[in-house]
Formats: sequence, C-alpha cells, structure tokens
Amino acid sequence: MLRMSTHPPSPPKLTISQCGPYLSNSTQVPQSDCKIACSGDDTSLCGAGNRLSVYHSNSTSKVSSDPSVPGPTIGNYTYDACYIDSGVPRLLPTGTTIGNISVEWCLARGEMFGFAYVGMESGTECWMGNALENVPGSPALDIRARESECNLSCLGAKGQLCGGTQRMNLWTRNEGV
Repeated sequence: MLRMSTHPPSPPKLTISQCGPYLSNSTQVPQSDCKIACSGDDTSLCGAGNRLSVYHSNSTSKVSSDPSVPGPTIGNYTYDACYIDSGVPRLLPTGTTIGNISVEWCLARGEMFGFAYVGMESGTECWMGNALENVPGSPALDIRARESECNLSCLGAKGQLCGGTQRMNLWTRNEGV
C-alpha cells in the first residue's frame, strides 16, 4: 500500500488542479503521518492534516487513463466545447441530477425529448434545451471556457468528462436529424 502526501503552502490551502490516475507534485511521507481513520471505513486510513493517503489498484475495471470527452459524435449529437454556466440564468433550462450519469445517458435523454443542445455539468448534472440562454443576445463564443476547465469525471462513467464547477461540456444535435 502506497501512501503519499502533498505539502501545501502556508497557510494550508487545498487546491485541486488536475484529475486522473497519475500523481504529480507530491512527496512521499512516512506511513505513520497518515493516521486518521476514514469516515466510511474506520479500518482504513485516510491521511491526516495536510496528508493524503493514496491507494493503488491493479484492477483492470478501474480507469487507467485520464477522463476524456467521448466522441466527437455520439448518436445524433456532436461535441461542441466547454462552456461557462453561471447559473443565472442557466445555459440550458431543463436539467436533472443523477448519481450514475454518463455522456450516453444524458444524450439519450436529450434525444428522447428532441432537444437541440445537451450538456453535462459538475459530474452529476444533465442539462437540455433548444437555445443557449446564459447570455441573451450574445454570440455563443463569448461564453466558451477553456477545455481544461471541464475537468470532472461523470460519476457513472469515470473515464468520461461531465463538465466542471459552473462549466458545461456542450453537445449540439446534428442538423437534419
């Protein structure tokens, strides 16, 4: 069992700057530094102050590469880009939150209801609509975010990306379909 830790700057501040199956910018510390029991399993250790217990699995069923946006086309939808969704108003008006979301599940919902746009956000949210509503009267390009800002895995498909915090992976229905 490998246990590693990161040393944040003073004062301690947690910053998540990446996701994926690889460690970077970390320093291994003695196992004795990681002594706090996990809240869901008090027989396992979950780090300590400014310490993170890291576990490795050899299971081939686990994600073995960085999450990505599948596609570029799935069914009747094509991936567009990562967009800002400030929430007031929402980029797309019709949404649902589901714990086992995947890109395919969300696109199938959009297809079932005939929506022109479908988006995933925050790893658990599926949004749909027929127009982008976040910035009325503004071209869609004004609300694009960097692709790296849509960095959360779909909870139901860890190898896929489902947006980020106030960031949406947006899919557009193919014309004529």
